[in-house]
Amino acid sequence: MAQVKLSRAWQPDLDLLSERVLVVDDDPRVLVALRRVLESNGYEVDTAATPEVALALAATGVYAVLAVDLCLPKMHGLDLLPLLLRQQPDASYIIVSGYLNGQATTLPGLRGNCHLVPKPWEPDVLCHAVEDGIEGFQARRRGEM
Repeated sequence: MAQVKLSRAWQPDLDLLSERVLVVDDDPRVLVALRRVLESNGYEVDTAATPEVALALAATGVYAVLAVDLCLPKMHGLDLLPLLLRQQPDASYIIVSGYLNGQATTLPGLRGNCHLVPKPWEPDVLCHAVEDGIEGFQARRRGEM
């Protein structure tokens, strides 16, 4: 697998690389590309093509970051996120979608800040969002947030 080269502006924090990321998108090409970018930069990644698979995965492990597309079959991403967060209460979340613009926001009904990563994404932007999400996850686990 070819490593995705990031700019020199972003370097991974080695203390954050042991955390897991769950990526949810119905497009198999997007899942492969997101997995490639994140794994080539040291992150552990699980992928789900449907909300049902995402919920099943979330029930079986601990995820630091949930990266979710908005347009999914049978359920909108904003409807899926609260269900995932019930199973993963400390997780941070990122919305990766072609229907976005912006850096971070607070979404109605969801706690904390959400990173918005528009498609097509830049690897640096994606990795920064994941790293910030992991830092938030670790702070919540330590009781700091």
